[in-house]
Amino acid sequence: MKYKLRRVCEKDRDILFEWINDKQCRKNSFHSEAVTYEEYCRWFSQKLADRMCHMYIYYYEDVPIGQVSIDGESETGCISYFIVSVYRGQGHDYNMLQLVEHEMQGKVKKLTACVEYDNVASQMAFKKNNYTEIEEKDYIRYCKEIRDRETEMYDTGAEIIVLTNNRNAMGIILYLEQKEHFVSIISCKLTLKMIEHIKPQIIISYNYRYMIGRDIIDFVNGKVFNLHISLLPWNRGSNPNYWSFVENTPKGITIHQVDEGLDTGDIVVQKEMIFDEEEESFSSSYEKLNDGIVELFIQNWDSIKDRTYQLKKQEGEGSYHTIKDFKQFTKGNIIDWNENIADYKRKLERRENSCISHTEDNQ
Repeated sequence: MKYKLRRVCEKDRDILFEWINDKQCRKNSFHSEAVTYEEYCRWFSQKLADRMCHMYIYYYEDVPIGQVSIDGESETGCISYFIVSVYRGQGHDYNMLQLVEHEMQGKVKKLTACVEYDNVASQMAFKKNNYTEIEEKDYIRYCKEIRDRETEMYDTGAEIIVLTNNRNAMGIILYLEQKEHFVSIISCKLTLKMIEHIKPQIIISYNYRYMIGRDIIDFVNGKVFNLHISLLPWNRGSNPNYWSFVENTPKGITIHQVDEGLDTGDIVVQKEMIFDEEEESFSSSYEKLNDGIVELFIQNWDSIKDRTYQLKKQEGEGSYHTIKDFKQFTKGNIIDWNENIADYKRKLERRENSCISHTEDNQ
């Protein structure tokens, strides 16, 4: 296994003392003073004897490169962790937190962490692992309920499952919870076993990276809906906002029923959106599309829930793109998402003309 956790034992005392007095570790700690060896030994012995403390060494390819502790009672465990300096900035904190979540199943019901405002790396690790973020006076608090990895016991018996790998879905989740719906949030690949366990009435997919199988669609009688930031059938698949500008196709937002294809299901509701390329960036237009589709979902939630909508077939061939298409097209060209779209397209046109000129010169 490339990544793993091992419970801390007595033999780890000295290496942990070396790590705990690391300058960056002390800086990121709420108690920044250096720790004496005598103080540390007393603390270490107490932690080993504390049944409510779970301490692990984190390994990468059989090399110990970090430590994580989870302190708390059966309801909530508070996380603190450390990565050896040479391995920082390589995504190990993200992987460690995933292992912690798996390890703590059945031990606590919720994980929390307090992160100082200037510790951006840790903030991103918790965000990427879909922790809820709460801004306090002196720190940011992150919280997440523990899920069963195999059956995804997110709020067993939930009315609604929201499938997402992006915080952009938070507006939808908060709206549904405000309407007092029982919502389960799933970011891993959805399986029939998980569906049979949760028994949802409706599934909502938004910025979700996995395909949804026919067995799952049939289980909920076709009540699976996807939110897509394009005017379908234009720009199915990956990076719809980018391609809509580069290929000058219609732009908009669509909520559609999910079938076995990718963004090919019948349309519940959609709305065309117009952008001024001289004023917008990819980032600003993306934000407006996301805000727009959340608003469209809220406006049409009752008809989706009650199934009073009128489905419409997608008309025309439209367009479709994969992640591979995007990588090949932008290869060697760094995209500044905050760059003005019109300026970016002018650069593309100059590059294309240069390539044509170069080809003609070689003929």
